[in-house]
Amino acid sequence: MVPDFPVAFYAVATFAVLITGVAKGAFGQGSGGIAVPLMAMFIAPNEAAGIMLPILCAMDLFSVHAYRGKWSRAHLAILLPGALVGIALGAIAFGALPVNGVRLLLGLISVTFALNQWFRFTERIAARLAAERGRAFIPGDTSFASARAARLDVLGDLVAGHLDTARLAELIEAGPPEGLPDIRTEVRPCFAS
Repeated sequence: MVPDFPVAFYAVATFAVLITGVAKGAFGQGSGGIAVPLMAMFIAPNEAAGIMLPILCAMDLFSVHAYRGKWSRAHLAILLPGALVGIALGAIAFGALPVNGVRLLLGLISVTFALNQWFRFTERIAARLAAERGRAFIPGDTSFASARAARLDVLGDLVAGHLDTARLAELIEAGPPEGLPDIRTEVRPCFAS
């Protein structure tokens, strides 16, 4: 059964989900957090969050897979307490505040994030804290996705400029030339101690 949402909601929800996908996939930050506040203008915020949560979790599964084995226990120890406090406060706010109170809170959070992106408050705080400790903080201005795309472009240029594609096609079609040495392997039993 299709929920009884306003017609305008479907257009806004489609736009919000697309923006979130593009923002998380291409830019990694910023406009990806706009989906729930946009959708909350037409439906209850908890319903908007319920629609977006599975989508965001699915996107994050791909991120977790991409970074498997490359995470830092020290960074996780720093980030996890704040994340748990934020999750607890969000759960309390969703349960204790009326629908319009949650909308107001979402609006305040969205405006705060937008102002932070615009005025770069957290970068200034990080730079000051680093300077107090005799270090430098130099924020990057390139997202991971655009850096990855640039590296793939370089790789494509190298392949196009230096790979003998005719020879590669011949190798694929005809197989390796006769007389090359073979690599033999054997399977040995493994005994764990």
